[in-house]
Amino acid sequence: MFVIIYIVFVLCFAGFVLQSSLFKRYLIAGWAIVSAIFLWFSHTYAINESYTSIKAMLTNQNLMYTLSVIVTVEAVIGVLVNLSIIKRSRTDRFKLMKYLPSASWFITLYFAQISLFLNIPGMNFKVLALCSVALFVGLYIAVSLFLSREKEQQFALELKFMVHMLQILVAGIISVIYSSSPYNGSAMHTDLKPLAVFIGVSVPVIVIGVLLRKREIKRLTKYMNT
Repeated sequence: MFVIIYIVFVLCFAGFVLQSSLFKRYLIAGWAIVSAIFLWFSHTYAINESYTSIKAMLTNQNLMYTLSVIVTVEAVIGVLVNLSIIKRSRTDRFKLMKYLPSASWFITLYFAQISLFLNIPGMNFKVLALCSVALFVGLYIAVSLFLSREKEQQFALELKFMVHMLQILVAGIISVIYSSSPYNGSAMHTDLKPLAVFIGVSVPVIVIGVLLRKREIKRLTKYMNT
């Protein structure tokens, strides 16, 4: 069960990064600063968490219901933004929704920071907090700026729509599982293997998609110039 929660957070991270690719560069920089500040000041709470406390949170039905609702609402808003941009009609007013703050983004950052602390023991907490800022914020900036380029916008929109659909699907699965019966899972570290499989499949597909799109753009450019 825990692997589904990990997947939710991966999708939330990807969804917000793709949403940010629609921002101007100064807004991306602003969100990066806000995220860095959040990670730095939240690390004093993250270091007090343990596998037991995280497992207790992830097996709490009320918390998981709340998480699934937040993820679903934000995914629906993301889909509306996509439709607004694609249709370019009166629904343009939905474009403003892309600037709404994301609660799932901060939850994801906090959970990712906790996971980093739990899986890299023995290092100074402040140094590890700086590493988490560099890792997560750096990844956010790099991918957001890459996808914000004009020639990558269409690919970003297509990928964003797919991520939001997956968010809604997984959030629904969480609601069904937690409403059916109480869950007593095993240790959290046992879920890292299926998570690695999920990332191992998704990342190559995304990379292949980027490369194929670049190839298609070059082919079309060459065709138009001839």
